[in-house]
Amino acid sequence: MLNGEKVLRSWMVYVPVHGKLYCYCCRLFTSDVTSITSKFVTGFQIWWKLNPKVHNYEISDEHLSCLENWKTMAAGLRVNKTIDAEIIVSMEIQKKRWKEILYRLLDITLFLAKQNLAFRGHRENELSSNRGNFLEMVELMAKYDPVLK
Repeated sequence: MLNGEKVLRSWMVYVPVHGKLYCYCCRLFTSDVTSITSKFVTGFQIWWKLNPKVHNYEISDEHLSCLENWKTMAAGLRVNKTIDAEIIVSMEIQKKRWKEILYRLLDITLFLAKQNLAFRGHRENELSSNRGNFLEMVELMAKYDPVLK
């Protein structure tokens, strides 16, 4: 600040690879064409030109809107209330279900291998009365196991 006071600006980030300062929230959420060409979005390389512009930029409507969007998104991520939270929960349930099915199929495979039994029969179509040890064992387990059902 002009009076010597130091202010932490969490929205301002430095990227060493580019050697530039950026406004993090505006870089993420800017949709306005004039704001996209702003030095806070494209990056500041000349440090001495930054000081007088920071205060004016901080109070601009575009920046405050992007900052609000950023804080809202961050709060949503902390409590898992984002747009795709339901999809992520559904994917985790499906992942767990398929993992359980895989464990059962591997157990059947290990059992047949341990007993030195053939996996398949002569005909494995739907009309066949004996479709092989593997498929018949899966059907048998599916009768009693809700996961395989």
